Amino acid sequence: MILSDLLAVPALLDDALYKCRVLYGRNIERVEFEAYAPRSVRSLKLVEVGSLDYKYKYADRTALNALFAQRGHADDVLMVRDGLVTDTSYANVAFFDGQNWLTPAQPLLEGTRRAKLIAEGRIMPKKISADDLSRFVCARLMNAMLDFDTTPTIDIAAIAFWEYLI
Repeated sequence: MILSDLLAVPALLDDALYKCRVLYGRNIERVEFEAYAPRSVRSLKLVEVGSLDYKYKYADRTALNALFAQRGHADDVLMVRDGLVTDTSYANVAFFDGQNWLTPAQPLLEGTRRAKLIAEGRIMPKKISADDLSRFVCARLMNAMLDFDTTPTIDIAAIAFWEYLI
């Protein structure tokens, strides 16, 4: 089965940016097209995820939404599992140390854009603890809909990690 054979972009869509969501089990159950506008993320708050397993992208985002609700005044959360930074509620993340872009070695979800940037040698996976964050200059988010090169950077001072370390 070739996915592109099953997808037909609705003729009613205009030239705006859309995301395509494919819901499936053993078979494709539903294909949805939805207008897409990237979130404006300028600040992050660290939250502990416990034993959350999100190896695959699930339609049920209840656990991620509960973590997102803990963001307080921040725009999104930066998740931590077993002391290591993983990703945000909807995107992978990379941190710039002044010379290199590093991405958490063990994200909750190994995104396709992240995998491509690693394969190209543009970002490097590394274990990054919450304690390590202060050595970075900034962060940048990425996912299938967020181009790494054009996504705004997040100043490291806009990441509320000091509350997490207390």
